[in-house]
Amino acid sequence: MKRIVSYLIALGLIGLTGLTVGVFAQEPLNPAARESIQLGEARIAEAQAAGIPAFPDRPLWRDAIALGREAVRQAPGRSEPLRFLAKAYTLTRWYFPAWRTWLEYLQVGGSLDREAQEWFVLVGNELGFTSYHRGDFEQALAYYLQVIDRVPGHLEAYIWAGRILIETGRPAQAIPYWQEVVTRDPADRRAAYFLELARDQARWGISAVNAFR
Repeated sequence: MKRIVSYLIALGLIGLTGLTVGVFAQEPLNPAARESIQLGEARIAEAQAAGIPAFPDRPLWRDAIALGREAVRQAPGRSEPLRFLAKAYTLTRWYFPAWRTWLEYLQVGGSLDREAQEWFVLVGNELGFTSYHRGDFEQALAYYLQVIDRVPGHLEAYIWAGRILIETGRPAQAIPYWQEVVTRDPADRRAAYFLELARDQARWGISAVNAFR
């Protein structure tokens, strides 16, 4: 009987602990940070309404970024200010700090809803594309793989990952990415071609296969 009572008490304590954690997790953002975010959102709305080009050094956009940074300082470790700052960076095409801030947002427990997914994918694709054309294939691949990890439904990242792996002599690693594209879009002839190419190169060797294509 004592064992049962002890067990029930333990369960109660565990439940209470979980409830306490949940309460703390829902603690509202402090007023100063909340106000900074609201002011930043207002600056963005004003800039868009006035047709001011979205660049980080332009009026109102510059203010929005500054307010986002202030909100992060006012509420360290909270996801809300990081999301707003990442958004401001993204909208102004300041992609490197945008990417860094989106990753920080995810690290503190932020989630990617539909809107945030679009921004995250946009930034990852832009940085991946830029790195690829700069000849930094490993960095480009890293961006696309992080997009796949966070937004697995984004097919374009699989295409780029598969392409980079073939172009850098890793056909066996490219196969699952091209397979994913073909599985989701059987009508994509390009993907079917590269899937077959990757399989042949992995089986027969890159030089041997390329000599007959």
